[in-house]
Amino acid sequence: MNDNEANNEIPVVAIEDLSKPIRDDEVEWRVLRKGEKNGRVWAHLAPYVDSRAIQKRLDKCCGAANWQNRVATVGIPTLQGKKAEDTGTSGGFGMTVGIGIRIGGDWIWKWDGADFSRGMEITKSAISDGLKRAACLWGIGRDLYDLPMTFAQRVEKGRAPKDIDPRRVVTFRQGSDYYWALAPLLGAIGAPSLHPKNPPAQTSGERPKAQQEPAGAAEQG
Repeated sequence: MNDNEANNEIPVVAIEDLSKPIRDDEVEWRVLRKGEKNGRVWAHLAPYVDSRAIQKRLDKCCGAANWQNRVATVGIPTLQGKKAEDTGTSGGFGMTVGIGIRIGGDWIWKWDGADFSRGMEITKSAISDGLKRAACLWGIGRDLYDLPMTFAQRVEKGRAPKDIDPRRVVTFRQGSDYYWALAPLLGAIGAPSLHPKNPPAQTSGERPKAQQEPAGAAEQG
């Protein structure tokens, strides 16, 4: 093996580093469900890996020249003739995204995809979603699927204060009003977060506040 071939080889430890626990500064949050009970608004949140965090982790673990991605538009045959408005998609098409990593001189690919959704920038959204799913096949962000159900630590009407980390803020509409919800730190809901600014993990036997159900949340359906 010559020097160039040796430089192209990715050590096994670097590939394993792809699946290291996600940090707080690598995630964003979205609202899965929301509701109101006894005048109190609640929100059920889910974390997901930011696409730029995926790129940074691939750069760090593999080297910028040793990974790439490809995209393709595909039809989705499983619609079986149903109308787009009946399926929540834009006509049964989506994007497949592959992430290839060069290992020992060979490119190894893993692919996944996402439907086109309604709204603005549907192609960009489908590519981003497909990238996150393909990254999960390589282990990036897979640990997030093991986290328990998470309720917002705080829900308030209006805009969030400027001193709160915007990555932990999710905005949504309930009725005719807009609210913001504060997502918990990953370490508070059982994730082995690596963010250096995180407070120590809870040591008491109490259930973390992030998992406590707000009044009326049991009647989510």
